Amino acid sequence: MSLVRAQELSPAIKWPLQPAGGSILYTIVKIFKSRSANRPQDEPWGYRWRSSDQFITATMYLALFTGNVSISNVYSIALQAIANSGRQLQDVLLFAFTLPLLPIMFEDRIGLDSSHTQRFTSIFLIEGALVSIVSSPFAGSLADAVTSKKLLLLALLILTLISTACLALTKNLPLLFVGRFFQSLTGNGLWIVAMATLAANLGAENMGRIAGLAEVLTSAGTAAGPFISGSLFKVGGYWAAWGGAAAFLVVDIALRLVMLERPAKDDAVTSSLTKNTSTPAYTTRTENEEVSHQVSLKKVHGWRFYTFIFREPQFFTGILCAFIFAMVIGTLESTMAVHVRVAFDWGAFYVGIMLAVIQAPGVLLAVPVGWLKDKRGSRFPTAIGLLSSVPFIVLAGVPGGKGLPAVDNAPWEKPVFVASLAASGLLLALLSGIGSIEAAATVAAVEDREPGVFGPNGGYSRAMAIVNMAWMAGLMCGPLLAEALLPHFGYFVLHCTLGIVATIYLNPAENQSVEQEDA
Repeated sequence: MSLVRAQELSPAIKWPLQPAGGSILYTIVKIFKSRSANRPQDEPWGYRWRSSDQFITATMYLALFTGNVSISNVYSIALQAIANSGRQLQDVLLFAFTLPLLPIMFEDRIGLDSSHTQRFTSIFLIEGALVSIVSSPFAGSLADAVTSKKLLLLALLILTLISTACLALTKNLPLLFVGRFFQSLTGNGLWIVAMATLAANLGAENMGRIAGLAEVLTSAGTAAGPFISGSLFKVGGYWAAWGGAAAFLVVDIALRLVMLERPAKDDAVTSSLTKNTSTPAYTTRTENEEVSHQVSLKKVHGWRFYTFIFREPQFFTGILCAFIFAMVIGTLESTMAVHVRVAFDWGAFYVGIMLAVIQAPGVLLAVPVGWLKDKRGSRFPTAIGLLSSVPFIVLAGVPGGKGLPAVDNAPWEKPVFVASLAASGLLLALLSGIGSIEAAATVAAVEDREPGVFGPNGGYSRAMAIVNMAWMAGLMCGPLLAEALLPHFGYFVLHCTLGIVATIYLNPAENQSVEQEDA
């Protein structure tokens, strides 16, 4: 290579035009320079492990776990609270799923009569569910508009810590609900941003395993919250219990400070530059500005994102299935305590076993099912899980069902009920990650098809916000469905209705996915 040619490729020399004969070598040099520019000149201490997939994943998962520990598991307890709003809940079931501190807060610190504790507990929990639904689109839009997810997550964690402290300190009922509002707001934002960060860093092709492990840790946080707070309260009292929640948040904040955001993915640079190797490299600045202007016109801003994304069949199907799944789970769990007490005279111990029979398969199989969906796709496992669970859901409504005198006190009632619930829980485990997988896959496919259409920071957060809205809406609608049907038609009709609802999946399942449309 001549000296002149070497000087032309030197980074120190700026030149407006590139000879066509050297476009390949020029591209290689540009890729190298782009990658070097994206990496800090002076790497901070621990740059490689602080920005690694493993550390980012661990930090995001801790946020999911911590959010459920410190926010008092609104996702599980809201099922019972909404279904039984306005009448007495089964005390044993309610307080098995909520923080043991709520009665102390209402009665000892605020001074409410014990007869009002149940009503305000239900309102307290319903507030969290409603805030999650209403705030999700705003949280998603904010997260996608912010370039630094690290700073946003850090701010949300600090606000969660402050709102938790306000709940612990307050002795005023209105301020308690104000604190709950902000705690639910920040906790909901943490889930959305954490899942979007995982999808963006690890790729939509791994979303099945991401969602599976997130489900395991979320369930662990939900179960561990009451246990940890109750244990700390017994050992050290009121402030020790709140100190445990604060300790989890402080650890998460520390990890978030250590975590480093990685620069933009190199693949995008490589792809865009490689495409230029077959064309002259001396494209004028005017032409580049025209292309940039054309791309910017295609960007989807504001509320147009939601109308745009819902037109994608894969996304619409995933959201609908997430809603149906949540409705089924919400109905089963919110009616369990009353039904087994009336039908079988079972107490809290057996109620806990029945709830575990429904929930445990999903927790244990979440990661394997996620791996299967990453390898084979989500459509058929989801269809099999929903449709094959229908007969078992209906069968579980036979024992103790109104209008079925032939089965009253039959010796096979209890075994059939338990076996039907176990089979339903096992098959519904195939729905693990539903909604999140389709949302991440749709955003990735649309970005590949129309680069930059969702803006410079992508659309993962807004998509995950819709998933969260669908899930919370299903959890609310399920118990409301039970409230509407149980008093008039009984348990069997309720379960038949759930079976019909589950088969709704057949219609949208015929839609083609985004990938199939592009093929």
